[in-house]
Amino acid sequence: MSLYNGTLEENLDLWNENKRPLTASGSIQAITFYNFEGNTSTSPDMEAFIAGPPSVSSSIGSLFADEYASPYDVLNASTDLSVELVLLHQLSRGTVTLQSSDPSDYPIIDVNYFAEDEDLEVFYLGIQEALKLENTTAFQRLGATAIYIDVPVCNDAYDKLSKDWWLCTVQYYSISTLHPVGTTAMGTNTSTSVVSSELKVHGIDQLRVVDAGIMPTTVSGHTTAAVVMIAEKAADLIKADYGYVNNTAI
Repeated sequence: MSLYNGTLEENLDLWNENKRPLTASGSIQAITFYNFEGNTSTSPDMEAFIAGPPSVSSSIGSLFADEYASPYDVLNASTDLSVELVLLHQLSRGTVTLQSSDPSDYPIIDVNYFAEDEDLEVFYLGIQEALKLENTTAFQRLGATAIYIDVPVCNDAYDKLSKDWWLCTVQYYSISTLHPVGTTAMGTNTSTSVVSSELKVHGIDQLRVVDAGIMPTTVSGHTTAAVVMIAEKAADLIKADYGYVNNTAI
């Protein structure tokens, strides 16, 4: 069953009337990107989502264990917004390794968050930008003010809203977002990569990996379009292996 059977043109007409399906946002109301290096960098450092009612408190709090989720109880799921920051080009890198030779054993996943101090510093810059929203004309017109949740372990150690407090909070309230990459990275060095430029697993001639795992570094944003490109390239590589170019046998 399909809920929306309209053509793209029909759906765009509905969008102009502020009607679904293209107006559905999954509670994300706005997205922006920050580049803290200015014109010296071609890539944004951070992405920011502004997520809003009705799911702000339940969706965020549910991601953490009870002792860390409880501070979110102060939020009103009908009125409050949240600003969610995403570090796009982190220097810290995690690992996925085998636990044993038994294929039924779960792998050992070490996310290795914030192993590099620079990642924390970039996050802090993002927080300072997000805090400026409260002073914008749009927010002031609505009477919107910031809500700072209590983080007991950080409150006990640092002055609330100090830089150290924010860095502490970031480390307790950070999670992976929905676009992991690099677990089967592409490269020429077999000790630091898994697949070749033809997406073949090193040492195995007829096994390819075709997903976001082959990206050696993260892209600046969501991975969907990049994965489609990878899949199209893999299709061309496979066809070429079997003597086809532009869908024509040679």
